[in-house]
Amino acid sequence: FPAKSNTTSRPILLISQVNPHSSRTTDYGPFYFSTSRQKYAANILCDFLKGSGQPYFPHLDRDLVGIDLLLRVSNPNIINQRSAGLCGPVGFLYSLAFDSPAAYAKYGIDLYEKGKAMIWRLDIEPSKDCRDYFPPPPMCPGDWLTAGSLRDSENFFFDYDSVKADGGTSNDELAHFFEDAGYTDIHKDDNTFTSRNAQDIDLINKYYNDGYRVILRINAKLLDKDSQADTSHRGNHFVILRSPIIVSGQKVGLTVYTWGRRQDIPAPGTQLSPSQFLEHWYGYIAGRPF
Repeated sequence: FPAKSNTTSRPILLISQVNPHSSRTTDYGPFYFSTSRQKYAANILCDFLKGSGQPYFPHLDRDLVGIDLLLRVSNPNIINQRSAGLCGPVGFLYSLAFDSPAAYAKYGIDLYEKGKAMIWRLDIEPSKDCRDYFPPPPMCPGDWLTAGSLRDSENFFFDYDSVKADGGTSNDELAHFFEDAGYTDIHKDDNTFTSRNAQDIDLINKYYNDGYRVILRINAKLLDKDSQADTSHRGNHFVILRSPIIVSGQKVGLTVYTWGRRQDIPAPGTQLSPSQFLEHWYGYIAGRPF
């Protein structure tokens, strides 16, 4: 932790003592705040941890929330929706935690202490039902606070107040998150029920190689070696692109982030053809970080 904090310099020891459900995060250590932006965000969170009370999320423990947010500032790869339908908000928050750790940290702190938050023009104010909910393990309090609140705030008619609730996010909504949060040159497209064309691979690779954050809307069959060769009929999941999409003859390979981990597509020991990949790819959002 930063020097001004009176907590231990070995955060994983503190984490294991405070949060018994966080052992999975040790797979991503060691945890360092190596950049000035990370250190600034960590100092904000250490000040938050010195506070007291649970004013707007009465069932979320301040220490657990603060430790969760510190972990994610150190390494956003541990942000995880678990079984909740929050892949859209998680895709946005994963990007934000990398691109502006302080904005991510302040967002979580403001939600907890004020019941609402702003990320530039993006206005988030979750309902009381969302704020009163206690997410059962293994869902982490920090991920429910940030991702659940974002999803609930966008629902006009129904509260997002449980990990079992329908949390589907549209391509347009996800693009709106990025644009209102300050990302620029937003590009989006979504075929909804028809897969992409081969030319789209070159377009997406250009965005990725130019430093844009790229989110792909896919059918989750693409992530399972037993179903990646099946047909699909709609996009039902968002993943974050973490490599160019490599096409070599009749083989396709890429790396994505989803469900708290980086995943190679296809799975090791298997092959995926361009047509099989395109069968499960339906849309995208790309935006330039601020």
